[in-house]
Amino acid sequence: MNTVQLYMKVPGSRTPGHQENNNFCSVNINIGPGDCEWFAVPESYWGVVNDFCEKNNINFLMGSWWPNLEDLYESNVPVYRFIQRPGDLVWLNTGTVHWVQAIGWCNNIAWNVGPLTEVSCLKQFAEKSSDHNWLCLVGPAHLSLVNFPALIQAALILFASAK
Repeated sequence: MNTVQLYMKVPGSRTPGHQENNNFCSVNINIGPGDCEWFAVPESYWGVVNDFCEKNNINFLMGSWWPNLEDLYESNVPVYRFIQRPGDLVWLNTGTVHWVQAIGWCNNIAWNVGPLTEVSCLKQFAEKSSDHNWLCLVGPAHLSLVNFPALIQAALILFASAK
């Protein structure tokens, strides 16, 4: 969860569809030499993608899946599709459903980021996880106790600056 990740990719290799652990944000830098093609769907549409997985007897959280773009388009799901070139940084917002394919030989460095807006997404992920018997990597009770003073401090700063 709190570790830098390195992806060493050969042309055509894929990272199947998923959301980041605990629905955290993600930062990904392509250090080259080749390109990657990204596909992303806003978090608010994860249920539609989950329905497609269930229709095909695939577990959204633990299965390996690659969405059919035509199915998504026909269901009016917005799909962001773009090329990440060497030196490009990709920021994924909380809960973004995404999948990636290497176009060329490339290396990517990634890590998860949990900004303060993460609290509501973490709660949603915990609920989704309990529905699917999926263990959250960071216990919600631990997170709420650890982050509570920081949340109070941030709220006080925000309140003071809004005055």
